[in-house]
Amino acid sequence: MVRSILIGVLVLTALPASAGPIVFDFRGGAGSAGAQLDGAATGTAIAIERLTATFFTSGGLFNQNAGGFGINATGSGDKTDQIDDGSGLVESMFVTFDRVVRFRALGVSLLGGSDHFDLTVAGDLDSAVGTESLADGFYLGPLLDTVVPIGLGIAVGFASGNGFSLDSLAVDVESETPIPEPGTFGLVGLVLIAGGLVRVGRRRSTVLAAVRKCIVR
Repeated sequence: MVRSILIGVLVLTALPASAGPIVFDFRGGAGSAGAQLDGAATGTAIAIERLTATFFTSGGLFNQNAGGFGINATGSGDKTDQIDDGSGLVESMFVTFDRVVRFRALGVSLLGGSDHFDLTVAGDLDSAVGTESLADGFYLGPLLDTVVPIGLGIAVGFASGNGFSLDSLAVDVESETPIPEPGTFGLVGLVLIAGGLVRVGRRRSTVLAAVRKCIVR
């Protein structure tokens, strides 16, 4: 009986809440996150698989076209398919989730050598991110793998230069750990530690490969 309980705890603890990253593709076609947000106002919620994300802007409407994905702010000089400050408004996007998630990938394009963006994940800021922090258009900075609790979120905003297109965002839904009996705390602790080491050790290239597979152009 005890053995059965311990095996059950091991299985429940080891299983992730999602089999792979959930990808919000802002440059995809019909049904993609970008298509659903195109022309939408701040506070728009969309669901991908079983995760619901709510998107906010600093002002203006979300806009997707063949050139990119950005914010269409009121005023002349705005690049409607980028996140920039052409209209005089420093544009940014903020997204919250209805579950605890882990930040896995951010894809951007149209970012030149003098262009930078600010990235905030669960309250931690990586400022003035440039091309040196990207590989094949994906962010490789220190905020990767940050856990985002419910009530916090991920923000991407213009910092300097000419602007950029937001292409994709990927997160993992965190595991839901069961509450074990007191006698199994020690064993579950070992399982959690082992699971954490495995998770931290997941190769980022594997995650990015999964993200690219989900992105359809």
